[in-house]
Amino acid sequence: MGELETYKRRLYEAYISSGHRTFSVDLRADLERSRPYRESLVRKFFPEDKDAAIVDLGCGTGLFVHMAHELGYRNAIGIDAAQALIEAGQAQGIQNISVDLIEDFLASTEDQSYDFVALMDVLEHMDRAEAMETLDGVLRILKPGGGFLMHVPNAGGIFPGVIRYGDLTHELAFTKTSLNQMLSTVGFESVAVFEDLPVTNGLKSAARRLIWIVGALPFRLMYAAETGSFDCCLTQNVTVFSRRPKC
Repeated sequence: MGELETYKRRLYEAYISSGHRTFSVDLRADLERSRPYRESLVRKFFPEDKDAAIVDLGCGTGLFVHMAHELGYRNAIGIDAAQALIEAGQAQGIQNISVDLIEDFLASTEDQSYDFVALMDVLEHMDRAEAMETLDGVLRILKPGGGFLMHVPNAGGIFPGVIRYGDLTHELAFTKTSLNQMLSTVGFESVAVFEDLPVTNGLKSAARRLIWIVGALPFRLMYAAETGSFDCCLTQNVTVFSRRPKC
């Protein structure tokens, strides 16, 4: 094991004990806190077929997989390299998650095996070569027309360093342009990049969303003054959706 792998493995295994990633003793508290966001993603991007084969690569404690099951997706699974995260999720009753390296999982999975793949807060932990290789593998295991969902740090945001340097295992951040470049080069189509806006679910979240919309306006105006376009993403993270071509 190389030096880079050694320090990353130490950090991943200490995600919970170091306080970098918290996991409540009450699963319902974690699920309810993140429910509006996770549920909005599942309802917006997941396949209509509840029997679709779905995998969340780098699933952490498995909350996204659990949400998918709650909403009726019977064949959703998750894998993560950090045993501490998987064990924490399993201890809280989350099923269909297991310890595995993403590269090993992709290498052992047959072509066109999955209808939908999620890669949430994962790609930033890789270097460019690893990221491209991972995306090649994702494209290979997706069925024609299959959906691919990512969540990554936004280098073009108002506070780009908060996420990029908020975790010692992060290697990359992305822009709308570089995401299109990377995914199109690999062979994905219909690449769409979305700002990670607060999901409205009550007065507090509605206020946060309103403050964001109003507060971001001067930055959008400055961007338009420089580029002649309002087409910018300003949130700390972005959500990215694309598909494998149907043929």
